[in-house]
Amino acid sequence: MLTKTTTLLLISFALSCNTTKTSVASTDVNATETKTMEIDYSKEGYSTGMLTYHKDSKCSYIITDEKSGIKFDPININDEVYENFKMNDSKIYFKYRPLRMMNRCTEAQPIELEDIKKREAR
Repeated sequence: MLTKTTTLLLISFALSCNTTKTSVASTDVNATETKTMEIDYSKEGYSTGMLTYHKDSKCSYIITDEKSGIKFDPININDEVYENFKMNDSKIYFKYRPLRMMNRCTEAQPIELEDIKKREAR
């Protein structure tokens, strides 16, 4: 009788425990799209960076590459094509070519922008 009661208690205890694993059924679609977009732009030669405004510098706008931390001075940032991107701390994808010229400011290397695309903030 004692073994039947013990067995019954163990079975009821095992069934009452709700230890099923919960899996994440839905993934964050925006994060997946952002990651895919980043891979696509990377294949096309774009780098990820942040464009910041520096009021008291000879380089009014500086792009900081997010992977390497290198700071760039885009000499053609004042072109009409790039006017929409001239906000402080805007996250961007950028394609550039390095320039062999004297630096305008000591903290950044001069580059010529070829293209900029807006990046979603994460």
